[in-house]
Amino acid sequence: MQLTLWADPQPSSTCGTDMSVPSDVAKALKEKASVFLDNSDYVSCDRPKATRLMEALAVDPEIGKVIEGYIGRDGVKTYIKDAILNRYMKGKRELPDDLDRRIGLLVSSAVVLQGKKGDVRIYRIGSDEGGLLIAGVGTLIKWETALRKLLEYESGFANELMAEKSMMRMLVLSSVGAVGTSCDRKVARESLSLIGVKACIW
Repeated sequence: MQLTLWADPQPSSTCGTDMSVPSDVAKALKEKASVFLDNSDYVSCDRPKATRLMEALAVDPEIGKVIEGYIGRDGVKTYIKDAILNRYMKGKRELPDDLDRRIGLLVSSAVVLQGKKGDVRIYRIGSDEGGLLIAGVGTLIKWETALRKLLEYESGFANELMAEKSMMRMLVLSSVGAVGTSCDRKVARESLSLIGVKACIW
């Protein structure tokens, strides 16, 4: 089956330093902000919602107000944009360099990327005659969103996919930037296995 390769947008540039916020404080700020952004599904929101979320971070007593104490009120939004939001998005968009190897281990075969559309990646398992693997990319805390995108992709290419002799589904989930417990991983894996979807979590 011939699949079109869509190019993903490049992540925004990031701030080179954390300005005058101490490194340990900056790390804690990013961790707290990441939990908030994951829960708000920041990676999928439109511009108006993204603006509202940045405003919420700016007035948060454990994030924006802490930043204000180091660099003043005027620099808070700039800091949040450059040192938190841009780095957060870069971390979400950058997949592991050895992602194909990790996926191959889970399916017990080498895989070859055939194409991608948004947050869905399409692989051929083994040789050119091998089955198809459709992988939805997302975050551990919002794995249901990644699953929905995968199913929406399948629905849009239902006729083409029916021609495949075999097909496998997988979610590629990032826990980067947020505290994903072993329990979170277990719940995601077990829930997905009930509907025949494998999980690759890093």
